[in-house]
Amino acid sequence: MALFLVTVPDAVAQSSKESIHEQLRRAQRNNDSLSAIHKDLQISEYRIKMEALKQEEEAKRMELILVSLFAVMAIIFMAFYANIRRLQLRRLKEAYDKLEETTTAKERIESELRIARDIQMAMLPHDFPNYPGLDIYAVMIPAREVGGDLYDYVLINDMLYFCVGDVSGKGIPASLLMAQAVRLFRTLANYEMNPADIANAMNREFSKNNDNGMFITMFIGQLDLEDGMLYFCNAGHNPPVLDGKFVKMEPNAPIGLWPEMKFVEETIEYIGGQRLFIYSDGLNEAENQQQEQFSDDRLKEWLGAHRGIESSQLISDLLDEVESHVAGADHSDDLTMFCLRYVPS
Repeated sequence: MALFLVTVPDAVAQSSKESIHEQLRRAQRNNDSLSAIHKDLQISEYRIKMEALKQEEEAKRMELILVSLFAVMAIIFMAFYANIRRLQLRRLKEAYDKLEETTTAKERIESELRIARDIQMAMLPHDFPNYPGLDIYAVMIPAREVGGDLYDYVLINDMLYFCVGDVSGKGIPASLLMAQAVRLFRTLANYEMNPADIANAMNREFSKNNDNGMFITMFIGQLDLEDGMLYFCNAGHNPPVLDGKFVKMEPNAPIGLWPEMKFVEETIEYIGGQRLFIYSDGLNEAENQQQEQFSDDRLKEWLGAHRGIESSQLISDLLDEVESHVAGADHSDDLTMFCLRYVPS
């Protein structure tokens, strides 16, 4: 019995020890498991931190790349802009130099044209003969700096030679031919040739080497101041107005087209006291803004209503009438007017 009593506590103790060891082992396992979990958590946390650092470095690297790219683009843009600006400045300078050169050339041309105009206008008579009973006046207004219209007169004793002409075309070519026509007319008139012979001689001269086909319409007159008889030759020019009526005459052809052309001379026995008005088509064809011409009918009507005034005043008033008609529109053609009235004593 005693043996039993001793043995039982030993067994219980043994069992308790084993239980404690088991608990210890379990606790150890739990500790190990917790340690493993903690270690895993540490590893995960480290990995997260490393990933975060990696991402942060990647972000910094991308930011650096973007900043660098932006800087490169900014440099390229600035270089491009600077180059464009340099090209613009160079082109602006070239344009300015060209403009300055063009302006200088234009000013030189305008100056030369003004000189040419002065020379041309000086070729036309502005002082008219102080002859008893003779009232004569004329004016030529070029549409451009220089023109192709002309008028002239030569007084030799009691014989008055006069002409009004219109060269084809405008500008410098017409003005050169106009100058030749004036000089040639004066030369022939001083030889006291009659109007038809003057027209024939001028036609032969201007028909030579006329490759450009230029021509001159002319009315050439010769007034005998002793008896008031008018000899004339019309070379394709507008018919003049005599005492408010258009003169009926042979039209002939313009000067300078056909060298074999023979011009016809005509006469009016007496024009004493009557007003002879000769003009170029820059007058009757003057247009307003609506492209309405001044017209032959209006010209004849106006002249018929203004018979009792001097030639200079008549031309001045008629110019005002034309300007009123065109109302600011540009003149498309040269305008010439020649007015003559002779009252024998």
